[in-house]
Amino acid sequence: MPTDANSAGLRAALQQLMKHTRPESDGIARADRSKPLPLSFAQQRLWLVDQLSPGSAAYNVPFAVRVRGGLDVGALGGALSVVVGRHEVLRTVFR
Repeated sequence: MPTDANSAGLRAALQQLMKHTRPESDGIARADRSKPLPLSFAQQRLWLVDQLSPGSAAYNVPFAVRVRGGLDVGALGGALSVVVGRHEVLRTVFR
């Protein structure tokens, strides 16, 4: 079991590492829309699958997960904010 001293040392080491590996950012830059955007590898795979088997639902795999216990609303909100911040399509609005 870690001691408080070990925890503090690990925390300090992680903070130091994060300073060197995560550049500070003023936010996410708007993508250049003057030409078509490149597809991600996942989008390329899906395009290929559709070319091989048009209209297939092979990638639509529905499932359910039951989660028990209390809900940390703050943690959920923070996690969703990070996901939305990373994926432009989730910030897209049509006016």
